[in-house]
Amino acid sequence: LLKMEPVNVVAVGFGSVTQCISKLLLKEAEGDSKVYTWHGILLRFVGTSDSKGGVYNKDGLDLKVLLGLKQQGMSVTKYAGDNVVHYSTTMELVSSAEFDVMLELSPADLSEDSMAYTATISSLTRGKHVVLANKAPLATNYKKVMEVAKANSKRVLFSATVCGGLPVANILLRDMVGARVQKVQGILNSTTNYILTQMQAGKSKESALAHAQKVGIAEADPTMDVSGGDTANKLVIIANTLGMSATIKDVDMVGIENVTMEDLQSANQKDCTWRLIATANRKENGEYSLKVRPEIVSLNSFLGMSTDTDMAVEITSDVFETQSFKTNETGVDPTAGAVLRDLITLNL
Repeated sequence: LLKMEPVNVVAVGFGSVTQCISKLLLKEAEGDSKVYTWHGILLRFVGTSDSKGGVYNKDGLDLKVLLGLKQQGMSVTKYAGDNVVHYSTTMELVSSAEFDVMLELSPADLSEDSMAYTATISSLTRGKHVVLANKAPLATNYKKVMEVAKANSKRVLFSATVCGGLPVANILLRDMVGARVQKVQGILNSTTNYILTQMQAGKSKESALAHAQKVGIAEADPTMDVSGGDTANKLVIIANTLGMSATIKDVDMVGIENVTMEDLQSANQKDCTWRLIATANRKENGEYSLKVRPEIVSLNSFLGMSTDTDMAVEITSDVFETQSFKTNETGVDPTAGAVLRDLITLNL
């Protein structure tokens, strides 16, 4: 059933994910309304921000105008109109504007006191729900974020933080209820998987990375991907959904820097290949050992058949045995969809 009252949303960050959300909503839009319909809920974007500051209008912002500004290389702070309020920083916006839900969609800053973390805590303390695509607040401070949410009777949904549209967090939190998860392992980073697959096909690591950057698979600075850092941060979030108060310090992490063409060729001769695999293994005390490292897997295995930009997860539990999930995401649509999915879940 369509909820008749619009949900007032503030989107922190107006980069690729927010722009994709805007385009999805505009496809469904009718007329010049600033209230957008998405699968049974009404959404009104009352505020947004970028690195230059924030903009707010209690009556709603026009997503088409905001997209136009970004396409011209301009800041959202250039948005003008009646009842429009401008803020010099994101924190000013989230700490003083009125809204129902904050979407944290800014680039990940993994310092413990990042703006994303501060904005998340501020919003929860003010009685606002939070939806995260930015993994930083949970990778660095999961326990604290959830404690503040509980203290203020608010929810934090974050299905976009681990593998984009693949609902890994949802599966662990909701669908594994009543089971003891013994092991989670998977390929959580599409960039490194693409590089290793291309190396297996005979390309050098450097040319595979350069091509990945050219087509937008890899960041301009791929350090977090190649070092295993991005995978490790996602593994920390997974471990916390399993009930462990994990931080990045708990992860034994090795990246793909030292995997060579010779390693790939040698493995190939044995019908095997290399993958960067994250593993959470349950110990007798109920905690999990956490590791990220390149591992040899059979070409015929689930992870071995997960190639190029695939991300894949296997979850083994005492009740549900082993379940396998995979996605191939070459753009940001699935991540944008995951954020919208969380907004729907909040309003069920």
